[in-house]
Amino acid sequence: MRFDVMTLFPELINNIVSTSILGRAIQNEIISVYSHDIREHTLDKHRKVDDTPYGGGMGMVMSAAPIYNCFNSLYDKEKEDKPHLIYMSPKGKVLTQEKAKKLSKLPELVILCGHYEGVDQRIIDEIVDEAVNLYNDLKQKAAHPEGNKKAYYNGLTKAMFEKLDELSEKLSTVVAEA
Repeated sequence: MRFDVMTLFPELINNIVSTSILGRAIQNEIISVYSHDIREHTLDKHRKVDDTPYGGGMGMVMSAAPIYNCFNSLYDKEKEDKPHLIYMSPKGKVLTQEKAKKLSKLPELVILCGHYEGVDQRIIDEIVDEAVNLYNDLKQKAAHPEGNKKAYYNGLTKAMFEKLDELSEKLSTVVAEA
C-alpha cells in the first residue's frame, strides 16, 4: 500500500515513519510512505501557504492553490483514478479499527495534514474524500491541571506519542491481514 502525506513539515513525517513498526513495514516493502512539502507547490517566491478564509472568518487557513497543486502532482489525471484523500482534522470522524481496515483495502491513500485554523473550504469541497480525527481522546488523556501548563503539555505530548504507537499497531495489524 502506498501512502502520500501532504504536509508543511515533511521532515517530521520522515522521522516518524523511519522507525519502529512503520520503519520495518517500509523496509520489508509492505508499505511505502512518501512525504510531500506543500510549500514546494506555491507560486510565489516567498512560498506562502496561509491565507484568510475564503468567504471570511477568523484566523488563517492553508491556501487552496498549493494544496491543490501538490495533490495534482501525485497522479496523472488522464491515466489514473483520483487517489482517496483524507484530511486530518479535529472536525473529522474518529479513526476506528473498522475504518482502518476499510482504508487498508485501497491501493493508495493520500493524507492531508492541516495547519493554522485548517484548510481552505474549497479544498474540502473539491478534493477531500473524508476528514479523519486522530486527536479526539488526546484531550481526555492529558487533563489540564489548573495553572500547570508544563504538566499539561507534557501530558499532551505523551498522549500524542501513545496515539501514534496505537496507530502504528493498528496499521501493522491491518497490513498483515491484507
